[in-house]
Amino acid sequence: MTLIRWAILVPPILLLGGSLHAEPKGVKVVAQMSDFKSDKGQVLMALFKSADDFPTKMERATLRGKATIKGKKATYVFKDVPPGVWAVAAVHDENKNGKMDTNFLGIPKEGWGTSRNARSRIGPPSFDDAKFTVKQGDRSFKIKMTY
Repeated sequence: MTLIRWAILVPPILLLGGSLHAEPKGVKVVAQMSDFKSDKGQVLMALFKSADDFPTKMERATLRGKATIKGKKATYVFKDVPPGVWAVAAVHDENKNGKMDTNFLGIPKEGWGTSRNARSRIGPPSFDDAKFTVKQGDRSFKIKMTY
């Protein structure tokens, strides 16, 4: 009878033990934003894996989220980010319509920011200027909003 119990209990325990040593899913990427012109609205956050659609097509980003603005600052944490090269885009969605408002020329009417505070003279900043690498351990960086 004891042998039968062992035969029934050991396989599930071995399977469970294997899952306890699984590789971690990823790390946290923490964006600390400042220089908002007001606490009105929300911040739309997007994490991009490639230059495709960065930073203007936030709906196509790999990970997205929203943050609350307090004291003209906000923090957002992307969780379980796999290792690789990434770039972050942030939009001060003042009217909470879920998108960046632009004028007829496509120039932003609302504040925006990117990782590494990438800027451009004409048009949006490039992925290459905003990119950072995630390897091991959490990443944290500051973004100054631009209006």
